[in-house]
Amino acid sequence: MHLLRTAVLDLAHEVWSPPAETGTPVVLVHGFPDDARSWAPVAEALAADGRRVVAPYLRGFGPTRFLDDATPRSGSVGALTQDLLDLLDGLGLERVVLGGQDWGARAVQGVAAVAPDRVERLVSLGGYALSWDQGGPPSYPQLHALWYQFLLRSGWGEGLLRMDPVGFSRYLWRLWSPTWTDGVDAAFDAMAPSLANPDFADVVLAAYRDEPLDDRYAGLDARLAEGPAITVPTVLLHGGDDGLEPEGPDSDGDAKRFPALLEARTVAGAGHFLHRERPGAVLAALRSG
Repeated sequence: MHLLRTAVLDLAHEVWSPPAETGTPVVLVHGFPDDARSWAPVAEALAADGRRVVAPYLRGFGPTRFLDDATPRSGSVGALTQDLLDLLDGLGLERVVLGGQDWGARAVQGVAAVAPDRVERLVSLGGYALSWDQGGPPSYPQLHALWYQFLLRSGWGEGLLRMDPVGFSRYLWRLWSPTWTDGVDAAFDAMAPSLANPDFADVVLAAYRDEPLDDRYAGLDARLAEGPAITVPTVLLHGGDDGLEPEGPDSDGDAKRFPALLEARTVAGAGHFLHRERPGAVLAALRSG
């Protein structure tokens, strides 16, 4: 584990270094509730190919820490995007392949939207994540799948998340990846210490309550909220059993938002944590092109 100091964070990240670099570096970003080590099988294979791979721990997760107690614990898309840009700048990564899942998909899509010259290729586990405004409000089945977000906007939800972040997160894993049974408990238990970050609850609550909190990201948040198109070459992967996509991907909306879309594919027998459940499918998407 390595630390990079930004203006706001000691940003923890994992690095897989090849004996000799022979390709564009790859940056992989985890989601909620998960951590950077979830990418290990994919990252190890890419490093064997000669790629340098970096996977940050998002703000509020794992060893990443805020530098100042007074800094608002924003979980906005703009904040996640800026953290990733700060990582690229701090590590001197001028042009990268980006992969992201869940919150990580928001971050990598944000970077691809505002700094497309930095992105050679984008692999997003899930569709467009910068704005809901793709074709009207979500359907009732989709709203039902998002129950946890409405809960977290309430006092009950806040109390539950603060009291039992591990139990709450374990339940979400079961709902979101219902067909993942082999090794899921061991994978969750290995990840769970990353939820003990002192800022986990504050960042998560701010994110799902849509509370930007930190004015330093106001301009970026506003820009991303407009739903900009993502013009870099992109592969979208979806789990066929993803509990957060009860009606499957929004193919029409994604086609409009990703004008350079190379492929959109649903992986059968996999749920929300596609990079954990079917790392080979994700690896193939990151390697191709």
